[in-house]
Amino acid sequence: MLRLMVFVLLLSTSYSAYDYYKLAQQWPTTYCRHSPQTINKPCNPNVPIKFTLHGLWPSNHSGSTPSHCSQTKLNKTLIVGNLKTRLIAEWPNLIGDDFQFWNREWEKHGTKPTRIFIPCIDDKK
Repeated sequence: MLRLMVFVLLLSTSYSAYDYYKLAQQWPTTYCRHSPQTINKPCNPNVPIKFTLHGLWPSNHSGSTPSHCSQTKLNKTLIVGNLKTRLIAEWPNLIGDDFQFWNREWEKHGTKPTRIFIPCIDDKK
């Protein structure tokens, strides 16, 4: 995860649509016990007992957050093998289908620079 974050930080200096990336992590057990979203839809079984990624979003110092910047669709056929295994482990949807969660985050926060680094998280640990 550290290599991914360093790569993103390097990328963010070369694009002017936003100032930095905001990394949001979550503790699944707390989310599942206290989130209003889990009242009507309980968490998936076997949630991880570690911090997981909730999102990595382009942000600005002004407080604005660019969203829905790209019309490019997330291609499910490209999420295979080691990439899929690592995304499930590090970026799980706690209350539903993983791909639907990734797709929703992609549609809201996916921008041209983020398409560059997605293959980079497929490298070996």
